[in-house]
Amino acid sequence: MVTGLSFGQNENFSLISKSTSTLSKGTINLGVKEILINGTSIKLSTFKGFYLNKALVNLSNYDFKYSENILSFNNNNNYKIYSIKSQLYVETPKYKGILNNMDIKLIQDDVQFKVLLVLLGELTAIESVKVTFDSMSKSAGGGSCSFWNTVYSVGIGLSSNAAWADYNYSQADDINSGNLTGCVSLGSPEHSQIGVVHYVTKAWCCR
Repeated sequence: MVTGLSFGQNENFSLISKSTSTLSKGTINLGVKEILINGTSIKLSTFKGFYLNKALVNLSNYDFKYSENILSFNNNNNYKIYSIKSQLYVETPKYKGILNNMDIKLIQDDVQFKVLLVLLGELTAIESVKVTFDSMSKSAGGGSCSFWNTVYSVGIGLSSNAAWADYNYSQADDINSGNLTGCVSLGSPEHSQIGVVHYVTKAWCCR
């Protein structure tokens, strides 16, 4: 858990309650430009995808739900994240228990759960570190590759070490799958944290 982050007595852990285009830079790098909330339904408006476990993932293809302080998919109740006494818990087809106690191996091959973690990270990130898609895209001019052609391969975890392990686990598959053929590496992979979720991302220029 992030030090000093309190989810409150009502167990509502989401810091976002309405549609917003103010997002973490890392979430925008994954292709998201807006979170759309309609009642308990959550959709992500995107402008591109990112590479995860050999596949190009576009988060607009997923329908999320935040109902009764439980984060899940609209069409799949096999995955749930919720808070009890300020402690996050998770339910997946292979694990039920405290989120931070979940074995890395149970996360590495589960794309559905990783996608849910992406939204969890944004919902638990403080607004002071966020920007808008428009401001970020306008400030990204110059450099060796345009903002629109920069694609990321991603490792996701619940700690820095877990995110690096996931990145190292999946990076070879991302390259060997042929998805990055013709793309040019843009520097070394980098670690970041969004809310309670850790990432290791590597940028590629894919024109």
